[in-house]
Amino acid sequence: MDELKIKGRITYILWVIFWAYIFTLTSLYISSHNFNADLFDMYLKNKEILWLNYVPIFFSTLGIGYIVGSFRTSVIFNGIFWNVLAYIHSLKVLYRQEPLKVSDYQFLREAFIMAKKYSLEITWQTIGIVLIALLILWFGTKPLRVTKIYERLGVRFIGALLVFTLFYSFTTNTIFAYSTYMRLGEESGLNIWQELNGFESKGFSYPFMFTFASSRGYVYEEYDKNNALAIDQKYKDHDIPSGQKINFMTIMLESYKDFYKFRNDKLIFNENPYEYFYELANDSIHGSLIVNTFGGGTFVTESCYWSGYRDRPSFSVPRNTYISYFNDQGYRTEAFHPSDGLFNNRHNIYPNVGFDDFYYFQNYFSRFKEDISPDGDILPDATFFPRLMEKYHEGIAKGDPYFSWSITYQGHGPYPDDYFVRGKEYVQWQDHYDKEQWYSFNNYLDGVADTSEQLRYVVNELREGPPVILTIFGDHSPSMGDNAVGMSMCGIENDLSTVDGMINTYETPYIIWANPAAREVLGKEMVGEGPPLDPNFLMAEVFEQIGWKGPKYTGFIQDFIKDITVTKPSLWFEHGEYKKELSEDGKRKFKDLKDYEYFISTKKRIEKKK
Repeated sequence: MDELKIKGRITYILWVIFWAYIFTLTSLYISSHNFNADLFDMYLKNKEILWLNYVPIFFSTLGIGYIVGSFRTSVIFNGIFWNVLAYIHSLKVLYRQEPLKVSDYQFLREAFIMAKKYSLEITWQTIGIVLIALLILWFGTKPLRVTKIYERLGVRFIGALLVFTLFYSFTTNTIFAYSTYMRLGEESGLNIWQELNGFESKGFSYPFMFTFASSRGYVYEEYDKNNALAIDQKYKDHDIPSGQKINFMTIMLESYKDFYKFRNDKLIFNENPYEYFYELANDSIHGSLIVNTFGGGTFVTESCYWSGYRDRPSFSVPRNTYISYFNDQGYRTEAFHPSDGLFNNRHNIYPNVGFDDFYYFQNYFSRFKEDISPDGDILPDATFFPRLMEKYHEGIAKGDPYFSWSITYQGHGPYPDDYFVRGKEYVQWQDHYDKEQWYSFNNYLDGVADTSEQLRYVVNELREGPPVILTIFGDHSPSMGDNAVGMSMCGIENDLSTVDGMINTYETPYIIWANPAAREVLGKEMVGEGPPLDPNFLMAEVFEQIGWKGPKYTGFIQDFIKDITVTKPSLWFEHGEYKKELSEDGKRKFKDLKDYEYFISTKKRIEKKK
């Protein structure tokens, strides 16, 4: 082997080591600066975190260099790739309070569409920094344009294979190690049990790579099949009681959260935008959901509700869900969303969970596009709800019991932040307020008030008709500005390390209303306060309230929620109180839930003939 080849290899490796370290630092800074500026110093002091963030970038740069045979190309590519990813992560945190995950590649189309709704402030300073960074990258690697990997293609292939084999081994044994992931980041001062804080406390490339494990679909590593089988033998499937096949309508409201309950010296209302919603709640079973996401994540909440699963499987194949149960019981099941049916792959997923039909913008609601405001693309509830009721009346006229599932679009952000859409000032101005956030929040509340009034129309349509249960709930909170600044501005505790902060951030309301005919059939008043619930427990609670047992999984859940109704990693509701940790008996019951849910949820559904 001649001296030139040896020197070239050594030079290549040294420059990969150097540039991978630079990219590690820049990506850590970009990903964390807007979230918590102190985190960058913590990363530098924690050598294990710094190392775990360095390794993916190093192996990526080294491996791609072998593949393309050019160090310079690999360095430039990796520099752009990792730093752009870090920037995208920072934007997702800013607007959605969620970290970037590998699985987000599935939603690229949705992301590009939604990005058009938000105004990203790109200053000349930002442009200048980017240009300087690119120039440094370009000229910094220019002397190395002659540093090529001299081996033949076959040898380079073997080199790349060796690098990625080592990377795969390191990833599966170290990066994917759950115990390591949960151990790191405590010195950040963040609540590492909360998803976003847990991610940020560990850097960027390392926790991003860790999400590869979840991108494969939920896998319960501690699954005890024997325990699941033992539980399964204790329960049996039940049909809907004779004479009680009443109709069902569920409406999930976009970004619907009760802020009126948070009134304080920093949040003074001129009027209650939730007036009718409160009136309806007093005639219903009502309570709070503790959802899993903030400022986004509609599909997470909805799929928890109609599946009943806390840790949801892939819905790429037919699964047993509440929708499939209704379908098997002879119900006509229809879904509605006045937006893009391709979002979250609903048009493919809905048939797999039991829906007979799905009406979305492309195949139905586009015919009402004249009702969409000129400066937006959101179909208002004043148009959506009458169409919903038309389909409901058509459905029940066919003679079969009917199940309707719908997701509203009104309420989706962003909200105008420099004027009042309808001249309404729901929240009084205070000197400490951010002007743009104040306008935005008032316009959000104006939409809430309109949605509440449109619900009056739905209830009036259902009140004197055949027996029906109407379930209404919010999917998540609005984002409340950059890093949820609106919550702090309004004096609402949102520190996720506290119980109150967790509740205030993730709480949305739910209502279970029965019309007079349904109350007569069921022999129940259907009025009162329900427990706080995870969204995956809501349908089981509906069944409990109306006296149904349902499929065997529902029977198990109904027994479980007699003791535990909220199961977040750092927030539990057990025996009537919120707590940070379960009792020993609660931990045993939660293990039973995990085992049995995994047993039921991973079964492929066998369709039954109606």
